[in-house]
Amino acid sequence: EALYQDNGGALYAARAVAALWDSAAEAGAQMHSGRRVEGITPRAEGIAVSCANGETVLADRLVVAAGGWSAGLATGLGIPLPMEISREQVCLFAARDDVDHRVGAMPTFVAHDGTRQFFGLPIMEEAGVKVGWNHSGTAITHPEQPTLIDTANVQAICEFVERVLPHLD
Repeated sequence: EALYQDNGGALYAARAVAALWDSAAEAGAQMHSGRRVEGITPRAEGIAVSCANGETVLADRLVVAAGGWSAGLATGLGIPLPMEISREQVCLFAARDDVDHRVGAMPTFVAHDGTRQFFGLPIMEEAGVKVGWNHSGTAITHPEQPTLIDTANVQAICEFVERVLPHLD
């Protein structure tokens, strides 16, 4: 059983973020990156952003774009963002046949396999079809936290591909 959605697709995340960054800058936003934010403090005259390097940036308004790490910053403002961050693993598979597996030819998919949910993306910027197991990764608390490859997770992805997508290698 499957659902086809002709307007579904895949997003080039780095390109999308760059386009949003450029649009914000063109609209007059002052952009700051590469700084580790320690805290955000509302003030009568605006907002103060305290950085780990000792710098304080003052602003009238603030957009926080820290991905999964936004919750820690928002909590300091009394805004609960219930989030659980996990490091997910994906595998790349080459095609065994001459069928085109690039964007536009191969759809993205989500497959329910018992209690597990696998997903796949066509060949985009990587050298193969990307397949992963949703919500199976290791919980992490900071971006530098090392995690090991979960061989059982990789094996489950490979077994799914072998059984459901035998045209991938």
